[in-house]
Order: sequence, then C-alpha cells, then structure tokens
Amino acid sequence: LNIAGFMIFKHVMLTDKLLDEGKHSPENYMIASAYKEEGVKILSRLFPEESIFWELWTTRKQEYKIAFEKDKSLKEISINDFEMLADYKSAFGKVAIDSLHILSGNKNAQLYEDLLYSHKLFSSGVQLVDDIMDIREDLANGQFNMAFLMLKSELRIRNLNPDFFSHEDLAKQLYIFGIADRLFDKALEYYTQAEKIAVKYQLDYWLSAICERYNDCLMKKIDAFAYGEYAKRIVKKGAARSTSPIDKAAEYIESSQKRKGNWYDFYNGAGLSDNWATAFILTNIARSGVRQYVSDSVINRGFEFLNQNPDQLWGYNRYWIADADSTTF
Repeated sequence: LNIAGFMIFKHVMLTDKLLDEGKHSPENYMIASAYKEEGVKILSRLFPEESIFWELWTTRKQEYKIAFEKDKSLKEISINDFEMLADYKSAFGKVAIDSLHILSGNKNAQLYEDLLYSHKLFSSGVQLVDDIMDIREDLANGQFNMAFLMLKSELRIRNLNPDFFSHEDLAKQLYIFGIADRLFDKALEYYTQAEKIAVKYQLDYWLSAICERYNDCLMKKIDAFAYGEYAKRIVKKGAARSTSPIDKAAEYIESSQKRKGNWYDFYNGAGLSDNWATAFILTNIARSGVRQYVSDSVINRGFEFLNQNPDQLWGYNRYWIADADSTTF
C-alpha cells in the first residue's frame, strides 16, 4: 500500500505540474501515466473488483477533476467553498484513508469520518500557505488564489486597482497590508484543528506530519510579519519639540511605538522582537534619566502590552518560548 501510495503521489505531482504550466510534454505525460498504472496494479491486488474501494476511487477522481475545473474558472469564493476546493485538490490523499478503513474491515466508522475531516483541515492549511508563496506563479498561470482574492478586496477599500500593479508588486502588498500574516494565522488554525483529531486517536505519524507543517507555517508567519513591518517602517517626522539630542531621542521613541503599545527590534533570523524590545526600551528609559522626556501614556501603553502575558514570563517575541533575558528586563 505504501508503494502504491508513492506511485499515485508521483502521478498527481506530475499531473499538477503539467496542468498548472499548461505545457504539452509527451514525455512527462507518459511518466505520469506509468506511475498511475503501476500504482493501480498494486491496488488491484489489494482490493478485488467488487470492493467498495473502487467506488471511492472513482469519487476521488471526480473530486480531483472538479477541483481542476474550479481552479481555472473561480473568481470569488466563500471560506466554505475554499475548504471544499482544498479538500478536492488533495482528493488522492484521501485514498490512503479509504484504503486503511477498508483493509481494517470498516471497524471504526467514526475514526474514518474524523480522519477525513482532519485531512480536509490539513489540506486547507496547506492550500493557504501555497497560495501565499505561489501568488506570482498562480497569477501568471491564471489559477485561483485565495491570497489574491483577499488582496483585491483590500486594494478596493483603498481605491486601488489591482490591474495597475505587476505580479511582483502584488506579492509585496500581501505582506505590507498584513494579508499574508492573517492568512498564515488562518492556516495555523486549520493545522491546530487537524492536530486535535490526531491527538484524540493517538495517530503519531499523522500528528508528526501536521506538526511539521505547523512549524513551517509559523516560521513563515514570523518572516512575513517582520517583512511587512520592515517595508512599512517610516520614521514619523513631526515638529521637533527641541533641537537637543535627548528630546529628539524621546520623540523618536514615541513615534516608533506601535498601536498595541510595543516596539520592534531589527529583523533577524528569529523575526522581529516585540516583548524583548519593549522591555529593553522601558527599562532603559527608567535607567537613563530620560523618564521626564517620555509621556506617561507612552510608558503605560508599553506596560499594558507586556502585562498581557498571564504567566509573567516573556520571550524574544510572542511566538517564542520564554527566556531569562527577556523576562529579566
């Protein structure tokens, strides 16, 4: 069954590539067909002709066909329809669940249904991440892309026409307007829901696969948020209260504070620091004798941001575990 699964997987990956690029490649078509043929041969030995497996196999093929057709024709979509599209695009992945359920003698119908739902959630998370990362290619190939759909809505609110921007500029705007950050959050939510089912049934291999995707998504989210803040970072130039260096420094601190009350550090491999940077700045305001130059409202907002941690332990930013350095500040 593992070998059959690998063969079908290779067939789907090659077919996806051919369909996405729209290029006629007889050689790749032959290779994709060979993978499918060898996979089906193995499945035919595992499941006799009268097995319900072949009904499910036909269903999965139909789902995959529907997904391909919608991928090329959709313009607008609801979140429920998006989840269905993601589920259908990964229809052949459900063949593994179908196979194991049948080989087990259909012993646990609830487990089967829950696994299919977990797979749907997982696929929705994967599709969201792919839409963010592949927006340039999807726009070039005329494919539906959820990230672009949300970006178009954002641009309309700002009275901007997406047709006036290059694919490269549109990809950057995903990060500048915070859309990538929100979509990564939604993908993490999908993975978390899928994970709960894997934990419920103690499915270690499935749990490992979900956690791997979750961690990868989290790192991409950290990078996306950092890039968005970096791209937006413009020092506010208001009327200077004084020409003295200490007044200018205090003014810069106030103008750099974010709406939530935090400050950010420089971007690095761990993303942007918010907890550590905010604690560091507040600590040094108190130590350096500039307290009188910084308004109470700025300092209070900083403390309110830090006090959101109920356990009173802080890490480099809100996505990292607590550490002694950040907590000491």
